[in-house]
Amino acid sequence: MIEVWLYGDLRCRAGEVPTWLPLARGETVGDVLRRLDIAPKEVGHIFLNGGLLFSRSSMAPWLGYRREEGWTGSDFNPLEVELCPGDRLGIFPRNMGMLVV
Repeated sequence: MIEVWLYGDLRCRAGEVPTWLPLARGETVGDVLRRLDIAPKEVGHIFLNGGLLFSRSSMAPWLGYRREEGWTGSDFNPLEVELCPGDRLGIFPRNMGMLVV
């Protein structure tokens, strides 16, 4: 099982928050988005286990969020990241900004 937290406009895609989903071997972030009927273009930020996995914000590197390992590089695709049982996935819509506290 994985724990999925949806925020903002995406919250209505889940019956309750957090949503617990069974996880098949090799399942990726992109697979979870498809299961929840969320198009990648709707996503603004993705957090995996509390670390920033992906952000459309050019300010993300300077906002002070802990980054998930390996999220940089031109060949990195956050939708291809494999999930493990017990992972926590936070998905924010494109129209929701990030804050520094």
